[in-house]
Parts: sequence; structure tokens; C-alpha cells
Amino acid sequence: MKIGAYLKNNVWLQRFGKRRQSAEQSAHKFAALYKVGTALSSELDEKKLLYLIAETACKLTGAEMAAFTLRPLNEFGQPITPATGNPFYLAAVVGVSPQQEHFFQQMSFKGEGLLAPIFWEGVPVRIADVLAHTHAFGVHHHDMSPERIKAARQAALDYAQGRITKEKLLSVGVPENHPVVRSFLGVPLLDRSSVVRGGLLLGRSVPDHFTEEDEALLLGLGTQAAIALDNARLYHSAYIHALETDAIFEHIADGVMLMDVNGCILRENQAARHIRELLQDEQNHRQEITALLAGPIQSATTERRDLNFTVTAVVNTSSNEVREYMVNVSPLHLPKASIVPMHPRNRTTMEEQSLMASGAVVVWHDVTETRRLMAYAEAEQLKDEFITIAAHELRTPLAVLKGFAQTLLVQTARGKGAELAEWQVEALQNIDQATSRMVDLASDLLDVARLQAGSLLLHFEPVDLIALLKRVVTRLQVTTECHTLTLHIFTDHFVVDIDQQRIEQVLTNIIGNAIKYSPLGGVIQIDVDAQQQNTVLVSVKDTGIGIPEQQQGQIFGRFMRADNALNEGIAGTGLGLYLCRELVERHGGHTWFESMEGEGSTFYLSFPVSSSQKAVASAELSLS
Repeated sequence: MKIGAYLKNNVWLQRFGKRRQSAEQSAHKFAALYKVGTALSSELDEKKLLYLIAETACKLTGAEMAAFTLRPLNEFGQPITPATGNPFYLAAVVGVSPQQEHFFQQMSFKGEGLLAPIFWEGVPVRIADVLAHTHAFGVHHHDMSPERIKAARQAALDYAQGRITKEKLLSVGVPENHPVVRSFLGVPLLDRSSVVRGGLLLGRSVPDHFTEEDEALLLGLGTQAAIALDNARLYHSAYIHALETDAIFEHIADGVMLMDVNGCILRENQAARHIRELLQDEQNHRQEITALLAGPIQSATTERRDLNFTVTAVVNTSSNEVREYMVNVSPLHLPKASIVPMHPRNRTTMEEQSLMASGAVVVWHDVTETRRLMAYAEAEQLKDEFITIAAHELRTPLAVLKGFAQTLLVQTARGKGAELAEWQVEALQNIDQATSRMVDLASDLLDVARLQAGSLLLHFEPVDLIALLKRVVTRLQVTTECHTLTLHIFTDHFVVDIDQQRIEQVLTNIIGNAIKYSPLGGVIQIDVDAQQQNTVLVSVKDTGIGIPEQQQGQIFGRFMRADNALNEGIAGTGLGLYLCRELVERHGGHTWFESMEGEGSTFYLSFPVSSSQKAVASAELSLS
């Protein structure tokens, strides 16, 4: 009896011990699940999250190692395949040595063999003995041949659809130097759209370790992990977008304020803060933002349609510079969290409330420079109008004055009328030269005014450029005895489509400048050459005073004269080169120069070849 009672008590104690051990294990698992659940709801660092889940999975199942593999995602959360061709990467691994972790980092994770059901079909896999499973199919090395992969993929599909058992899954072997894994358990990580995001893989070096309970537990953990990873990604994406939005908002050139219905500033960017400080620090006309914008904000928030109001504010900066701002106020509609009741009695009231804005967006746009530019443009227009009127009005009296001076000189030379003294003749000659310069100036001013107004008309016609140059050179050679004008041509005739009068004006100006700015005389060399049968190039080279390097960038400007020309006392208006460039460019050509102060200048004019000249050149080429 005593022995029987003893044995009975012993059996009862053993059962109690097992139940107690099972209860402790369950409590341990519940504690671990609570811990990871808390972490999943609060941890937003993906790497920390992965390691915590992997460590928890090992504790819950008794696994020796755990690995997280994930699929790379683009900025929109869509899966991508990197250039390496591996659709998955190792995100975290625990329970291995540093050397083994390095080995895993170098591995190619394509999700094949026994992993195919997890990564390609989204179903869990639990293998009692990986080694025995692999040897059962005669695989003794890592086989990643296309045929083996295709067969393993098909087996994974059949397994996922319930046509075969896990014992029929095909293995591709184990890579060399891979840590020993006998028991294997792996579950997929599915996102909200049931797309495989990655996998949680567990291993142990002894067979038959993982149970159905472990599989169910790991599936739940994998589901939680996938949701937590999605949340972490969404948080990170939202954080990045918030930073980008903040950066854009802060660096908007205009001042932007968000204000509530009471006129309190909810948010403002750097430009708005600066403007507000200027307004509040302004001594002569101190004015508060709230007082300035109270009326427009009230109107914007209570009207049933979008309204824009403008307010002009003038402030003084620290340098006593007046700045003018155009203030634009428009309604700010923030999303409502409450649900609008559909009761007919309340509908009108709620519709009215929904039309009311939550605040106002205030934009401060600095229009100071715009106003200055407008004033400058208006002044330029008035100046051009004055120049046009003055030039027109000067032409008639100048013509009369020049006519009388030339008449007196001619009549005196012919012996008609009273004989003039030498000083009188010299005075009349000076009057004639001065009026000629004034007439040229008036003509240039009129041309400039027409160019500025866009009313200068060109009359294009085929013109022999060589003949035109010969005529200009002959005429200008007569005006100087200390200069020698030489013309080098590559052909006797060359036709271009130009306005003959305007291009003659250009050539006269360029060659005349070469003479004028070479006061010591010398050779003026004019060359004509064809450029790739598309353009013809005219160059005028002198050995005169040249142009200072620091002023070469402005020499084509209106009324621009070089300092050395002024110091030499050489007369000029500063309009010639401006007109030359404008006229040549309106012919589709270009004007440029090379100059060295004290050594001379070379000016270049290029013109497009006319269609008729191209036909002539083509005919000459075929005859040759």
C-alpha cells in the first residue's frame, strides 16, 4: 500500500511539474509577446525593430539563429529589384558569430529551393531535418542551375496550392561554409496588399525542434512585423516629406504666414518673420500685423467664396531704404475631423460652417524692384520719345544751317558776292563740319529710337558684297592721306541678301572707326572670306589705339566710349558700334572683335550666305 501510494504521488508530482513547466513556458512566451507588441507599437527605427523581433523569435521558439530578409522598396513603397539581380537582402541576423554574419552578408538571397514557398508563394515552411531532406533528393552540393530553380519553383507552387506535402519540396542544397541548420522554420512577411515584403527565417542545429505551435506563433509574429515595418516606412516617408515641405516653406522668397480667424500667427517662414520685424520696429509709422490684416482676414474667413485682398505696406529698413510689399490674403481651409450630420434641419448650418475658412494664408510679395523696373522702363520710354522728337526737330534747322554755310563757301569760291576773309572761310568750314556731325548724330539717334521701338524696317535684296565693299573703301580712302586701305577678296563677286543702305552704313562706320582711332595713320586691312559655305566673314584690322581690356565688355553699349579715346580727344557719340551690332544681328549675322590697347583692333562681321549665292557656288563646283 505504501509503495502504491508513493508511486501514485510520484506520478502526480511529475504531471504537476510538467504542467508547471508548461505554464512557465507559456508565461515566458506571453511576456516576450507583450514585450515585442509594445515595441512594435512604439519603435519606428527599422533596424532596431528587426533585431528585436528576431531576438524575440529565438526566445519564443528556442531557435539558435534568426535572419530577416527584406525586399528593397522605392520611395512609393513598391518592390524593386536592384542591379545585382537579388530580389531580397539580409536586413538583420542574430545568434551567429561575426564571421558567420559576414558570410550571410555576402550571400545571394534569391529565395530559391526550400525558401521558394516563403518568398514566391507567401506560405510558411517547416522542415524537421534539412540535411535529411536534401540528401533524400540526391543533392550533395549547392545547385543553382536554371533547371533546378524552375523545378523548385513549380514544387513551391504545388505546395502552396495543396497538391503536394512539404516532404516533396525541392532543395537547391546548402552553400559552402553555411552554418549547420537541421531544423528550419520560415514564414513570409506580407504587407497590407498580401505582397511578400520579406521573410523571417529560424534555424537550429538539431533536428525535429520546431512544432506546429512554433509555426503558428511565428506566423503571428511575422504578421505583426510586416505591419510594424510598413508603419516605420510610412513614418520615415512622412518625416522626409515633412522635412522637404519645411525646407521649401522656409526658403520661399515671398513671406508666407498662416493665421487663424483671430489673427494669431500659426506659422510663418523666414521671409515673413523678417518683414514682421521690420513692421514692428518701424519708428515713424509703427503698425502691428494683427491691426494691419484684421479686416482682410475677417473677410477671407467669413465669405463663402475665395477672396483675395491686397494691402500695400511701406517699411524702412536699417539702411533707410523704402521697401514696398503687396500683401495677398486668401482663405485657409483645414481638413475637418468631425462628420457632418445629414439631418435636414442641420444641413444648411453645417454647409455654411464648411464654407467658412479655418484661417487665412497671407503672402507678402516684395514689389520694390518691380516698381523700380517699371519706373526705369517708363523713364527709358520717355527718353526715347524725347530723343526721337529732338532728332526730328534738329534735322530741319541743321539742314538750313548747313545749306547756307555751303552756299556761302561755294559762291565765294566762284567769285560771286563779297570776298570773305580767311577767318570767315575757316569759320564757315567749321560750321559745315559741325553741322555734318550734328546731322550724323541726329540720324544715329533716330535709328536708335527706331530700334528701341521695333519700328526699324529692313529691305532685303540680293547685293554683291564685294562691289559694295569696293565702293565704301574707295569713298573713305579719299578722306585720308595718312592711311592706306587694302582690300583682300577671295572672289570677284559674292551675293548676300541684305539691306544695302544699312550694311553700307555698318561698313562705313567700322572702316571709319579704324581710320579715326588710328590717329598716326598706317594700313587698314579689310579681308573677305567664306566660312564653310554658310557665312561670309568681313574683317577690318587697324594698328590704332585699341580698346582697354576692362572696357571691352561694354563697348557695344549705347553712348559707350573707351577712356583712351576720350583722352586722345577723338570725337564720337558712342552710338556707332551699338547700331552696327544691332543691324548685323537683324540680318542674321554676328559682330565681335579682338583688341589690344596700344596695338590696334580687328572687328569681324559675319553674314549668312544667300540662296542664290549657294546655287552659284554649287554650279561652279560641278563645273570644276
